[in-house]
Amino acid sequence: MLLVSVSEVKTFMEKSSTDTSHDALIGMIIEYVSAKIEIFLNRNLSKEYRTETFDVKSKGKKYFLDSYPIDSSANITVTLDDTVETINEDYYVWFDEGIVEFDYQPTYIEPKQIVIDWLGGYETFTTTVAGVVKTELYSSTLPDGIKFATLLQSSFVYRNRLQLGVQSITLPNGSLGSIFSGDLLPEVKNLLKMYRKPAGGNI
Repeated sequence: MLLVSVSEVKTFMEKSSTDTSHDALIGMIIEYVSAKIEIFLNRNLSKEYRTETFDVKSKGKKYFLDSYPIDSSANITVTLDDTVETINEDYYVWFDEGIVEFDYQPTYIEPKQIVIDWLGGYETFTTTVAGVVKTELYSSTLPDGIKFATLLQSSFVYRNRLQLGVQSITLPNGSLGSIFSGDLLPEVKNLLKMYRKPAGGNI
């Protein structure tokens, strides 16, 4: 999955759009970076129908889904112990934040579970990069912060790909400089924090 396009990364790096010699490599880097960002965000970004099961033992009222925004035009089904709950009566949905909040405190009686079915995530389409078909998110639906973070990290990896794994380099003045050898850049993490799903399934 690509969070940004090859052409967007080339523009960001001020590379000519007519130079396609490194398109396959750039595509691979974007795919790698996109996967790392998705893991950091603790959520699935591509839009799909999903089912998630929560244990009521923790006695929480808010349940965080692992893919959002939730599509408000599609059906969302919340089932508690085989009973289908009613939206805006038994529970409420925070569509942009991916939260289902119960109007009451669900109680745990073995083996009660909450099962939620929904459509969530950002719209995708198929694209071809250097002859290889890949899935890409529509740029217009992805938040600017996630998009910029992906551009920043992808361009960094591309420009420093020959030094990956190197912990430090000797600068022209003789001093040692450090290199990030695989982790997301601190600035990238700061950009992504506001889009990150909280750890844990409910509160």
